[in-house]
Amino acid sequence: MTDFRQMDTDRTQKHGRLLETTEHTQPKEAGTPGRIGVRGVGKFVLSEGLLLTFIVLVVVFAFENRQFLSAGNVINILRQTAETGIGAAGQMLVVLASGIDLSVGSVLALSGVSSAILATEGTAFASLGLPAGTALLIALVLGALAGLINGLTVTQLRVAPIIATLASMTFIRGIVYTWTNGIPIYSGLPAMYSWLGAGYIAGVIPVSVIILILTYVVLWLLLYKTIFGTYVYAIGGNSEAARLSGIPIKSVTILTFVLCSVLAALAGIMVAGRVHSAQPLAGNGWELDTITAVALGGVSLFGGRGNLLKVFLASLMLALLSNGFVLLGLSPYAQMITKGLILLVAVAFDVFLNPRKKSGSL
Repeated sequence: MTDFRQMDTDRTQKHGRLLETTEHTQPKEAGTPGRIGVRGVGKFVLSEGLLLTFIVLVVVFAFENRQFLSAGNVINILRQTAETGIGAAGQMLVVLASGIDLSVGSVLALSGVSSAILATEGTAFASLGLPAGTALLIALVLGALAGLINGLTVTQLRVAPIIATLASMTFIRGIVYTWTNGIPIYSGLPAMYSWLGAGYIAGVIPVSVIILILTYVVLWLLLYKTIFGTYVYAIGGNSEAARLSGIPIKSVTILTFVLCSVLAALAGIMVAGRVHSAQPLAGNGWELDTITAVALGGVSLFGGRGNLLKVFLASLMLALLSNGFVLLGLSPYAQMITKGLILLVAVAFDVFLNPRKKSGSL
């Protein structure tokens, strides 16, 4: 009789070997022993430069403004990190599998608006009598549906991820504007929304920060302790080798898009609670923040390489930059310039360190 458990074990080991192969197939810098090549320096900057830059920024901002390291401001930075950090974690899943999702900002707006309409009194849906928990669950389901559509478009219709998600970004934003006539929902939000977005536990720890940490713990377990994570890295590292080894590329790719959109929907609910309103314009440009955090965190935009904890640190650094600029009285337009330059430099490093993938597409 065939031992199916042994077959499954053998298959898992084979996929593990595949992951190791795809992670170490990049060409090594030629040079004499004891000499560090230019590419080696670049890899060091990309891997350790983020932490060094973070430390330097903390020192500079603390020197320029004494309030920067106050307990209240530190908590404020962590709260600012929450939504972008959650969105960046979802974006990382898609990018690891050689994709990209430009629709996350529109999904964020859809989630906030739909949950508010379903749960707020005085709307067209008030007769449904939906409790806040049910409305929030429906918003997350809508997010999952958006991710499913993106995934199916990419895998079944073979549309490039950047085009597929650009189309859904416009389509979903149009639904939000049509649904609300462009009018924000300012009143009647249930108390649960405010608690999720702006509440505290024991009067000290922001609920949004707890949600952020839990999100990263779950995704860390998913990426590094399950076969799904092995599949994701293998697909991004070498999709043809992954296909030949029997990995269900289409299913895994679809799941990465679904998870990304669900996390964007969760962030949308938190944003609505934090600002005490559901804004049709919410999330405009948010996709840039998530992609910047992913690139700054050292995740290869060609797929197959990246570390979740570094993405968390990158998200924290972006929040730190925004907070520091405000304390120093710098223009918000300077933040846009800075983020754009950060993304450009990070992608340039990625292309430089992955010469074999320069001709690839996102």
